[in-house]
Amino acid sequence: MNHEELFDKHLRGELSAAETGELKQLLAKDADAGRAFVEHTTETTLLVRVGSQLQASRPAENVVLLPSLEGRVTRVPDSVSSGEMGTRGARPSGVLKWGALAACLVALVATAALLFHSSNRSPVAQIRLVGTGVQVTRGGALMDADEVELQAGDIIVTPTNEMAVIVYQQEATQIEIKANSVVQFGDDRGGKRFDLRRGALQARVAAQPADQPLVVTTPQAQATVLGTEFLLRTDERATKLNVLEGKVQLACRSSAKGVVVEAGFSATSTSSGTSVVKPLCKCSKCRGTNDTACPNLKKKNEK
Repeated sequence: MNHEELFDKHLRGELSAAETGELKQLLAKDADAGRAFVEHTTETTLLVRVGSQLQASRPAENVVLLPSLEGRVTRVPDSVSSGEMGTRGARPSGVLKWGALAACLVALVATAALLFHSSNRSPVAQIRLVGTGVQVTRGGALMDADEVELQAGDIIVTPTNEMAVIVYQQEATQIEIKANSVVQFGDDRGGKRFDLRRGALQARVAAQPADQPLVVTTPQAQATVLGTEFLLRTDERATKLNVLEGKVQLACRSSAKGVVVEAGFSATSTSSGTSVVKPLCKCSKCRGTNDTACPNLKKKNEK
């Protein structure tokens, strides 16, 4: 379906849900298509308004019915002379002038509203279930699909040796929920929110607006992210953060005191409020995970 056909179906109110999504994405991503939509909507609305005014202001025998919206233009019949218009035609011309202006304003306001809604809509978060046994529940009911568009309050549970991935349609942010983890998806108004109740997640986060960060809470801590790659683990005793790229602020939930952890470092936060920052081990065995069994890491700590 070409752009004009899509615009016409929108004006006639015949768009399906899939076509509505296609139109919104087109207007959000293609500035030229947005301008074409404004022009098409304005022109079509003017034709409808002018046609109705002409029909209302002329004798029935001189009415030319408005054709279907197929790119054709309504014009005044040649049989209507300037004499017939006379002083009686002067009044409709003023009405047409204001009608045309009103139609323009209506079309522009409607288009601006659609564009504003499309551009300000939060990126849609979808979860892809990797392997078998991963569960997404909503209001206590199990979601039966391999891909789910997440809503606030959804709970993701991964079993042993399986994982799930959260992706966003309009940005490169990707969050891997590791095996044996429980994550609740939060309200994304004002930023992305996740509650890591158990287990681990690893995320590559695209640059986020300063007032809309990605925030992950655990039983002990809260990590605030503006754009980075990190690994976050939690259990009943502590939360551990490894920053692979960028910076992450880690704050203790009980004391609200926190530290900024840069790339190449890790931090540990417990319920007592302490945060310990250490450099990550970069050997081939650890690969940035700070494995406590690594002999290289033990040597660094001993020094």
